[in-house]
Amino acid sequence: MVQQVTEQLKIPCHYSSADGPTLRDSGWLHQQWEFARKSTDDNETNEAFLIFDDFGKITRLDGWQKINYPPGSYT
Repeated sequence: MVQQVTEQLKIPCHYSSADGPTLRDSGWLHQQWEFARKSTDDNETNEAFLIFDDFGKITRLDGWQKINYPPGSYT
């Protein structure tokens, strides 16, 4: 289903799964955000679609929403 959606979009998409052999935490989440954010560099709309699978498996999320992203990088 994810592939069907991303094929229809005209913006970059970044898919990440938290369902892996190692634990995923807020550092991993920040890394995925950066991958998606950097994919907007080559796109006129400055948009990207970030997709997480098994988001509930990410551990130690406390403080992740407080990361100081540059203005406009989260819209």
